[in-house]
Amino acid sequence: MRLRTRIRLWRLDRQQRRLDAEGNRIKKKSHYEWRKWQNSYAGLDYMAIESEETELMSEELIYQAYKRFIPIPPRRDKAKWETTPESSQGVLTREAMTELRAAIRKEDSERRAVAEWWVKVVGGILGILTGLIGALIGLVAVWHRR
Repeated sequence: MRLRTRIRLWRLDRQQRRLDAEGNRIKKKSHYEWRKWQNSYAGLDYMAIESEETELMSEELIYQAYKRFIPIPPRRDKAKWETTPESSQGVLTREAMTELRAAIRKEDSERRAVAEWWVKVVGGILGILTGLIGALIGLVAVWHRR
């Protein structure tokens, strides 16, 4: 995940924690006031935070998919995209995010498997070369003693 996205998510989380703390303070005073606060002020803020988090995660997944050359659902596919008032382009649905995240994980694991294979091959070759060099040094040492 990009640093910019992490910072924005951290700020949203901090904002949500402040709302939670404010709600707990109001709830301790009066349950009625808390319900009133929750239905008016807080409800809108919680919805805005959730909407922005969804938009951020959608953008991040699209970026990660582009980076790995993974196909993204076409924008005309209404089952994969939903429009929100905050986002002019729309965001991926939760199901589409899950599918894209799974494709990204699969691509990453395949790339890791290739890298691991190369490390094993190169390590094996280095081991063989080290053994051969050691044997040659031993032969040269025995040959010089005679």
